[in-house]
Amino acid sequence: MKRGVLILVIGISVSLPDNSNDGTKEPKKALIRSIVPGLGQIYNEKYAKAAIIVGLEGYYIATYLAKYQSIEDGSLSGSDALRSRNLYAWLVVGVYIMNLIDAYVDAHLSSFPKE
Repeated sequence: MKRGVLILVIGISVSLPDNSNDGTKEPKKALIRSIVPGLGQIYNEKYAKAAIIVGLEGYYIATYLAKYQSIEDGSLSGSDALRSRNLYAWLVVGVYIMNLIDAYVDAHLSSFPKE
């Protein structure tokens, strides 16, 4: 199921043509592409930002899953362990929302003249 949704999102993202010849980007396309973290930044040609966002998302998701598994196994317990796990869950959500906003705003700013 998850793989099918990912393939659908990437298919929609790739099928949206980029018709702008003047270097401006369409914010709606950037936002739709950024449903998959980093694709909106790649659309905006901000490759370093895409790498940072993908890296942060991957790290926070991996850490969250490790803490979740440790709590389930019983190797970690207590309110500090739960608080730590929940912190990483919120960091995943925060980076994802930042990814969406950044792609949208960068696309809007592409129409401004470069100095």
